[in-house]
Amino acid sequence: MKKSFAILITTILISFAATAQNGFIIEYLAGGPLYSIDLNTAQKTLIGNSINNLGAGDFGANDVLYAINSTANQFYEIDTLTGGTTLIDNITPPTNHMWTGMAYDEVNEIMYGYSAHAIASGEGSLHIIDVNDGTYTLVGTQTTATAIGCIAIDGTGQMYGLQEEANAKIYQIDKDNGAVTLVGAIGQGAAGMGHGMDWSNSNQTMYLVTYNSSTFANTLRTVNLTSGSTVQIGGYLGGWMGLIAIPGNMALSADFTTDVTDVCAGGVVNYINQSSAATSWSWTFESGTPATSTDENPTITTIQLEHLM
Repeated sequence: MKKSFAILITTILISFAATAQNGFIIEYLAGGPLYSIDLNTAQKTLIGNSINNLGAGDFGANDVLYAINSTANQFYEIDTLTGGTTLIDNITPPTNHMWTGMAYDEVNEIMYGYSAHAIASGEGSLHIIDVNDGTYTLVGTQTTATAIGCIAIDGTGQMYGLQEEANAKIYQIDKDNGAVTLVGAIGQGAAGMGHGMDWSNSNQTMYLVTYNSSTFANTLRTVNLTSGSTVQIGGYLGGWMGLIAIPGNMALSADFTTDVTDVCAGGVVNYINQSSAATSWSWTFESGTPATSTDENPTITTIQLEHLM
């Protein structure tokens, strides 16, 4: 005969994967629209307007997005759900400089800012910024690459910058003194405020949004940090994209907990996501309904098993 019986299920999660494939870009003009951008396709989705002239920015601790108005010299926090801005304080750069880039060092919890002599011949300076009040401290000044238009830090802690010129180049930047070392050319010209660069730990890839000074096209590109060369992703983005910021600078970590550890067949288990740096989730369950889920915190009912006697 057929007989139903209850069993205790202690582990029904077979796999949990977390991915972070999206970043954020802000257009320098046109009201400062904030977009989510798919890093695989360069497809952008409008979130809302921020303000004009945000030419430097990055996510800091706890994935808070900060940005600098490079014209008004004001330091802001940006709401990534609406595009809304909150003024932190004024942040006046050194004389004859303008703010061109920001990059957060996740390991040392330091926000760096870069200023250049009007993105023209002269000098470029690396600074440490206090995100609480916008005050900053000079790290060092160099005169080799005088038109650094954006900066970023990779997964090893190495800082890079884009030198704007007819044959734009990638440089390594020493975080201790601001000195630069040439990596190589990106394969196009670059000019203006339409540039941003950021690292994705989940993809182990450096991304660049850059404005081509010859074709007047702004594109998303991946950067080869050995040669400096870049590869375009998708089509044209349109306008000047003054920055790109990718949340979750820390490496992805998949973790979870549940409200119960033992459950009878037919019982309910609530899963609570505790992963870091994740923006989407893919769960697979054995002996559960539903069998799969993309919810951040799914609720699963265990299946009643039957035994033939």
